[in-house]
Amino acid sequence: MEDFEAQIPWGTVYINVPPPFDKAKHPVLALKFRKFWLNHSRAVWERKFWVPISRKFDLAAYSKRNNRQLLAKNAFESLIISAYEELGAEFFVKLDSQKPRHPGWWYRGPVVALFWLQQMKGEDAMWEYVMNQALKRFPVCKVPLPLTASNMEGMRKRESASVWIDNPRTERILYEIAILKAENEAGMVKGDGELESAGTNSMEGLRGGAKIEVSVRLS
Repeated sequence: MEDFEAQIPWGTVYINVPPPFDKAKHPVLALKFRKFWLNHSRAVWERKFWVPISRKFDLAAYSKRNNRQLLAKNAFESLIISAYEELGAEFFVKLDSQKPRHPGWWYRGPVVALFWLQQMKGEDAMWEYVMNQALKRFPVCKVPLPLTASNMEGMRKRESASVWIDNPRTERILYEIAILKAENEAGMVKGDGELESAGTNSMEGLRGGAKIEVSVRLS
């Protein structure tokens, strides 16, 4: 995989991914979005092509990859919060419902461990996956995930696919998303937020200064 990674496939995949909002209306957010992909595209890509690295025999490479993952997660958390402050929780509800998924957003899932893919399907199948999927925005591994028990965290059911970070900083966002989804399912609300599709359409989020009222009592 070293020769393949030397071609920097993540640079090709993520070079011009569009933001899921109107960048002309939200230039600061658009800049933050652009910087994320410039700085962290490798971390996003390598989760779908997880090369076996031994901590014992190559601690430097092992640590560098872990650091890339942590930095990308922290940077995307900051992007999520900025998007919420400008566009509100409705923005994420729209992202979650959009099919196909928006190419500009990071829907972090479990890693595709190439070693375990090879063990399950054979080396030819593993390389077929790499060669056919490496330059696709959403690679498809035709094997049920996770491939390892340690990968279970990535499969945990979440309230939102677009807000996949669950901590005190995102707790309020996830709560509002849950409320909006419940209201939408009950037919009480018609959304009119902002979301830029992979093509041209866009919509304004509920938050432009307005605050979402939550009247549900927590048990």
